[in-house]
Amino acid sequence: MTATQGSEEKIGNSFVLVKLPGNKFVRYTGSEDPIPLGEVVTTSSTIEEMTKEQLGELYGTLIGSNPKNFKDKKIAIESVSYQIGKLQATESLVLPPAAVAAQKSAKKDKATGVAKEKAVSFELLAPENLAEAMAKLPPQARAVISAMTDVVTEKGRSTFTGAELEERLKRADSPLTTRQEPMRIVSYYREKLTGAGLVKVS
Repeated sequence: MTATQGSEEKIGNSFVLVKLPGNKFVRYTGSEDPIPLGEVVTTSSTIEEMTKEQLGELYGTLIGSNPKNFKDKKIAIESVSYQIGKLQATESLVLPPAAVAAQKSAKKDKATGVAKEKAVSFELLAPENLAEAMAKLPPQARAVISAMTDVVTEKGRSTFTGAELEERLKRADSPLTTRQEPMRIVSYYREKLTGAGLVKVS
């Protein structure tokens, strides 16, 4: 995270903000993949990449109110960081036995989903409202589009396979910073990217 030093001290250097059932948020600092346990909202490495409007929406979600209209991005980052800093920090998300079984099933489905994602073909599109569509995307989704753009530039064609995209996402200079399997992130945002007219999948 590259927010102010004060906010770093409040929330720590590395975390995943996770929304659990019951509209409960936790600051997850463990190494296990939290996706089967809850909805990943953002990470310490992507808060700075959010727009002022996205930060306002996140702030409202955290305090249970309407989105806040911040005057500038620095204040927005500090305010969101403060709210996240107040959340419980945990290295493990303990689940009841039934949920543990569901987690194992989710991990199996995840592995299958990642394999399927590698096998599909993607086509990067350039809609007329490209800038507007990109601005509405979450930071990780924009990072996926950035990686797709790199693949298109390198290959000299607008279509490419999931395997080619995965290779770009796993490089040291990948635009996507994540603890998770990169193609899992692609799968997670696929519907949003196709719905925005940015990507075609076949």
